[in-house]
Amino acid sequence: MKRTLGSVLLAVAFVFPFSCVLHAQDADACKSKTYYHQEPKALSVEVISTPFVVRHIRGTITYNGGKPLETAYIEMPTGTRTGIANQTGPSGNFTLSSLQVVPLPWSTGVRAGNYCFRVTRADFHSVIGMIVVSRNATKGATIAIDLKAGEGYRDAPPDEQLLPASSVVPFQIPNPKQFPQKYADVYMPISLAAGRVRTLEFSVAKRQWYAIVLQVEMPLPALRMRCMTGATLGPPDAEHCEDERVLRADWTVWEDGHIVRWGSIPDADGGAWDAKNIIIQ
Repeated sequence: MKRTLGSVLLAVAFVFPFSCVLHAQDADACKSKTYYHQEPKALSVEVISTPFVVRHIRGTITYNGGKPLETAYIEMPTGTRTGIANQTGPSGNFTLSSLQVVPLPWSTGVRAGNYCFRVTRADFHSVIGMIVVSRNATKGATIAIDLKAGEGYRDAPPDEQLLPASSVVPFQIPNPKQFPQKYADVYMPISLAAGRVRTLEFSVAKRQWYAIVLQVEMPLPALRMRCMTGATLGPPDAEHCEDERVLRADWTVWEDGHIVRWGSIPDADGGAWDAKNIIIQ
C-alpha cells in the first residue's frame, strides 16, 4: 500500500509509545497520569467525572452528537507496565478484549476494579475518565463517549487536486543517520512561502501513528524564530513574543488518487530547538 502526502511536510516519522501508569482512585487523578501512547498534539483534555460501570469493556466513540468516529484511540492501563488499548473501526465501535497496540507485557484479562482511560484522536480534544469493572454492573452496559472536534477538523476532505509527481524535486538526504531524517519515511526541503507541496509516495504500516515534523533553520535570533514558528513553551513564554506567528499548514494524505486523511497543524504552541534548528511536530 502506497500513500502520498499532498501538502506541507518535511519529515514523517514513527511516534513511539512510552511510559506507564498505575490505577487511579478517581477521574481527576487520571488526568495527572502519563500513558503509554504518545497522543497526537493535544488540543485540550476533558475529564468525564462520572465513571462507566461495566462488566465488559466495549462501546462506541462518536463526535458532533453521534457521528461514528474512526481511528479514535482508547487506552486503559491495568498495572505497572501493563495495559490494553485499541482503535475504533468505521462504525466507531471498540472493544478492549483483543489486546493489541501497546508493545509491552499484557494481562490476559481485567480484574474487577477502577481503571483510568484516555481517548485521543488527531484534530480532536482528548477525553479522560474512569472505568469501573464490576460483576454488579448492569448487564449489557457499554461505554459511549462523544469527542469534541477541534477547529481544524473537517467532515469532508478539502476540494483540491493532487499535484503531479513531476513537481517533486529530487533531493539527496544529508547526514541520513541524524535526527529526524534517520527515522523519516520522507525527508525533503520545502519553501515556507504560501503554496502547496507534494511528497514522493511512501509505504505505511497499519496501526501506527505518523508525525509530520517541520525542521526550520534559524537565520534570525532564536526567540524571534520560535515566536514566528509557534515553538514556545506556552502562554508565559509567548508573552515575550513581539513577532506574530507566521507558520500555518494544512495537510492531506492520498491513496490511489483520493484523499484518505487530512488535517492542520494545531494552533497550540510547542516544539523543540537547539542552537541551529527548530523542530515542530
